[in-house]
Amino acid sequence: MKKTVSIFGGGIAGLTVAHELVEKGFDVTVYEKDNSLGGMAKSKRNNNSIPSEHSWRGYGKFYHNTFDIMKRIPIKENYENEYSLEEIKKHTSKDSLWTYYKDSVYDITSFISSHPGGNIILNAGGNNLEKMWSKYSVNWHNNNKRVMKTLDKYKIGKLKSSEEYINNLSVLDNLSEKNLNFLYLQNDKQQQLGISFYDYPYLFYIFSKCLFSNKRKDYWFEQYFVSYIKDKVSKDTYNYLTYGISGPGFGFDFNTISLEHFVYFVEQNYKQSIEWKVMLKPTSEAWFDPWKEYLESKGVKFEFEKELVKLNYEDKNIVSCVLSDGTIIKSDEYCLCINPYSAINVFKNSGMDNLYNQHLSLKTVNNQIGFYIAFSKKINFLKDKNAFVIIDSPFNITFYPQDEHWSKNVNLGENVKSLWSGTCIFPQSGIELTREQFITEIIKQIFDSKSLIEMLKKENKEDNFKENIISAEIYDEWIYNDGQLESTNKKWVNNVFNEKHRSEQKTDFENLYIGGSHTKTSINIWSMESAVESGKIVSNIILRKNDLKEATLITHDSLWFIKFMQSIDDILYTCNLPNVVDMIIVLIMILIIILIVLFFHQE
Repeated sequence: MKKTVSIFGGGIAGLTVAHELVEKGFDVTVYEKDNSLGGMAKSKRNNNSIPSEHSWRGYGKFYHNTFDIMKRIPIKENYENEYSLEEIKKHTSKDSLWTYYKDSVYDITSFISSHPGGNIILNAGGNNLEKMWSKYSVNWHNNNKRVMKTLDKYKIGKLKSSEEYINNLSVLDNLSEKNLNFLYLQNDKQQQLGISFYDYPYLFYIFSKCLFSNKRKDYWFEQYFVSYIKDKVSKDTYNYLTYGISGPGFGFDFNTISLEHFVYFVEQNYKQSIEWKVMLKPTSEAWFDPWKEYLESKGVKFEFEKELVKLNYEDKNIVSCVLSDGTIIKSDEYCLCINPYSAINVFKNSGMDNLYNQHLSLKTVNNQIGFYIAFSKKINFLKDKNAFVIIDSPFNITFYPQDEHWSKNVNLGENVKSLWSGTCIFPQSGIELTREQFITEIIKQIFDSKSLIEMLKKENKEDNFKENIISAEIYDEWIYNDGQLESTNKKWVNNVFNEKHRSEQKTDFENLYIGGSHTKTSINIWSMESAVESGKIVSNIILRKNDLKEATLITHDSLWFIKFMQSIDDILYTCNLPNVVDMIIVLIMILIIILIVLFFHQE
């Protein structure tokens, strides 16, 4: 008889557990308190079909576990639009250029100016692209992944007479080919902010002390990053690392991020090279909808608007649980993949004092607010810059133009030609505003940026951008309550207070497990990668328990040199000696003194 598994929470962690276990023969049911999957990573569409997200999603090159899951979720390309050859052949000019490849139709008009081969691309108008490549001796295009992904962005439908086309694509193919390239904007200037040359020695010193620590990590997890750089580095370096990187780059609250968390994330980025991508369409449509379809085909059952209230146990074994509608659930294994704020209430109601106190200490305050701005006209940007941070805006606003990244066939919303998705990283000064006042303030802060306006003028030859706004909203989970904005699903992030309280996935109960980015993982940072990794860890605990082959789990380890230095520092720590970096500096100074003494002695 199949072992039954109840998973509470249909976010990334919960879906990962469901994926790994259903493929190994378990009877899996996912209970989700909302009416859709994806947790805080999901996207929604409003009444005008405009998509919005809690905050826009970036995918780093080191997201190994995330990519492993994505490539195992098949996608099927379905299009409402079907076009005949006669219709396609009407679009053969530089103002409207259509082509087709196999049984898919593409509008490549906006790609003409970017085509490496110049105007030769006009010959593809109304024709079979495969034959055109053969005619001009560039058949290698057919097998080139980059060409295929670029082409896919401009897909608008399929040939009318063709059969439904099912390909071998996966969710991983929904990631954009090009990387995010940030431009850091200040009110009166635009420049590629970075670290001042003169600040590198100090930053290298403090970063190395963190990086080479192992047994000392607890100390560094409690040290404020801001305290270590404020008044010790130049203004540009400070702005870049706090307003430009900590919040917009990593999604932290730069006021409470620890030095260890910052350094660890920098290590992961540079170890794999700094590359961040986005999806080619809204997150739910690109990832969670295909995921649900695949899991259902494997037998996973989904129960929506079902919230866990209480766990009943005897000794160290969960025997049942209670949902908000009074339903009693019984299964062999129970997985809690819900945010720590919801978990607090569950553990309190269940009389699980240890887990309750631990999760109570995980609390943190993070008020990042997602928004979108939709325009009735297409707005062009610099070709080599496609994401923006207005570092001196009071809300520390970051945004990217989704129409510059998404596939051509994606519906941006009714009459929408350009769509910006953004996040207010530090909106504490505005949470007393109503929703309407807040979005008005966001628009004001964006268009108060003189450097942004100057850039847009050059690319669009006009300056009436605000007049083209047809819709703008903040994410619908933010509500105005008791005189201030607050989220119905609070965002948890790492900080100096909560690292020591993060839980393991295995609890003291024999059949209760906890998943989510707030649990301990090797990536060790609140992220989608941490959520997937935690789900894989939970799965492997259950698989080992049942003597089944474990799921693929990629751990995030430091380079051998860093681990070697950590082992030396552990010895020094045991001997109550200073950090290995300080010891090296002392030894170098002693060596210099000895050399100086020897030099003068010879004189």
